[in-house]
Amino acid sequence: MWEPHGVPAMAPLHTYGGAVQHLLPLPGDLLLSAGTDGSVRVWHLTRGQLLAEPVHRPGTWVSALTLFAAKDAPEVVLVAHSDGRLGALDPVTFRPVDTPLPSLDPAPALLSGVGLGGAEGMALAVAQGRRVRVWDPRRPDGYTYEHQHEGAVRALVGLAAPGRYALCDDSGYIGFRDASTGRETPVAPAPPAGPVVALTALTVAGRAAVASGGSDHTLRVWDARTGAAIGGPLEGHTAPPVALTTLPGTSPDTSRELPAPAGQELLVPAGQELLVSAGADHTLRRWKPGGGGGGAGRAVRRPVTAAALSGPGSTAGAPLIAVADESGTALWDTGTGHPVALPAGHAPVTAFASARVRGEPLLVTAHRDAGIQLWSLERGAHAAPARLAGLLGHSLPVRSMAAFPYEGRTLLVTGGEDGTVRLWDLDRVCALACREDHLLSVRDVAVLDTARGPRIASAGTDGTVRLWDPVTLRPVGAPLHCEQRVVNAVAAVPVDEPDGAELVASGGEDGTIRLWDPGTGRPVGRRLDIGDGPVAALAFFRTATGRPCLAATGPGGTIHLWDTDTGSHLLRIVTGSPLGALDALDIRQPGGPHPEHPVLLAAGVAGVCVFGIRMEGR
Repeated sequence: MWEPHGVPAMAPLHTYGGAVQHLLPLPGDLLLSAGTDGSVRVWHLTRGQLLAEPVHRPGTWVSALTLFAAKDAPEVVLVAHSDGRLGALDPVTFRPVDTPLPSLDPAPALLSGVGLGGAEGMALAVAQGRRVRVWDPRRPDGYTYEHQHEGAVRALVGLAAPGRYALCDDSGYIGFRDASTGRETPVAPAPPAGPVVALTALTVAGRAAVASGGSDHTLRVWDARTGAAIGGPLEGHTAPPVALTTLPGTSPDTSRELPAPAGQELLVPAGQELLVSAGADHTLRRWKPGGGGGGAGRAVRRPVTAAALSGPGSTAGAPLIAVADESGTALWDTGTGHPVALPAGHAPVTAFASARVRGEPLLVTAHRDAGIQLWSLERGAHAAPARLAGLLGHSLPVRSMAAFPYEGRTLLVTGGEDGTVRLWDLDRVCALACREDHLLSVRDVAVLDTARGPRIASAGTDGTVRLWDPVTLRPVGAPLHCEQRVVNAVAAVPVDEPDGAELVASGGEDGTIRLWDPGTGRPVGRRLDIGDGPVAALAFFRTATGRPCLAATGPGGTIHLWDTDTGSHLLRIVTGSPLGALDALDIRQPGGPHPEHPVLLAAGVAGVCVFGIRMEGR
């Protein structure tokens, strides 16, 4: 439970029975919940106490939960299950009520009560698949009409105007209909891009309206009388909004600033309803409807396909950030905020690496067409990089790259979806070696210093980490069978004792991180568990005081920091959106830039975040 301004109001209510798909507030500080375990539960909100479980039907799930009041009849709670069974409960005692109900097909049903005005009670809109019917208990024949939709109906909602309701379906259709005739009342709006998955009724500036959530990750608001759009799309979710509701606005003396999805201040005046959306990106977001949105022509945010800290910018201590999505690639100077786009004409970027060849700073980009491009950054942070050369060899896209100096040369190691690890000489722009020992895709590569010299580490979907000689690319020792299912990430972790060598960190699909001694092939210390899904990326850095830190993240969207000397968990950074890439800039990193504090970059579905890490006192 949350306060309207986003602060938790109480501890979570644990249902112990599967996903919760429906919530229905009732008078007396009560809440009904229902979901995939086929049960309906009654909660006391203030006490956080489970009061009753009036319905329990294992093997089914609850498809609809709504209030309904027929003419001259008391109000009841309707519960529909996935097998088409419909029941009624008394909203005070929660005992079954024997009352006339419509017959349903043996399939999941969506329900919405539609007020008929005055003392006429309600009709019931029923959707099952593509078919929509309206049941009127005043009529002896029950159902008044039915119609078929192009796509499966995803949501129904009754409107404030008597006898009217709105619905949406998988084809992108949003319609407003009369419950007595089934006719569309206003002209239906133009379909958004893709299916519409959620609806709620609200009031915007005194007008009856409907908000919709679409598969394009946006919310839209429509005038319920005319069907016209009110403002532009509301953007912020990185996955489809799956549930919508409203909250009353605050009064003028208690109105406060709320975080706005588009980066604007959000002040909710008295009488203005606040729109709340829950998304498949695991976030709750609040909106001021009718505020203009992002403009009808604004493009949907694209997930980041690759990101990295790529070298010094124009300001001391401020790095360049390389960012790529489906639409292109750019270098951002964090000191000035100035972006420079890479020349178009290449496939989307899948990985970055930074290198210095004979004193010249380079950016290396791997592309979805399996090609690799070299770019000169010598012209500075405000000039477009100049393409120098290309490397070909992989048959599928490269997932990870790392450049490193060795015996006066600059070498590049790449790992691809084709299961190969390849070594390149960037001075001569040529291939040196290729290994195919991984059984499946290579997910990540890293370079580490060991007591016996540099080693290349590669992580694969075959669950192993393999070590390679940096010149011949021959295997060094036996593969490390990490027992983490797929190994998604690998990182070098320096240790201070006894010889300053480095350990190998592996991040697995099972959500754990393990440290390995590359000399013995044995694990070091205990497993670290991020606790919220697979590990997708790792990055190591030292704090300003020299404390060794390992960062890890994944689809859960939380960044975890550990002290690798003690194994203690230091910090949790919650972003609210799935992440797939991490990079860190150490204050001691050779070649600069040299910030006052470590810089940590995280990228994923919603974009890029850059953090200055200050760990003093922790």
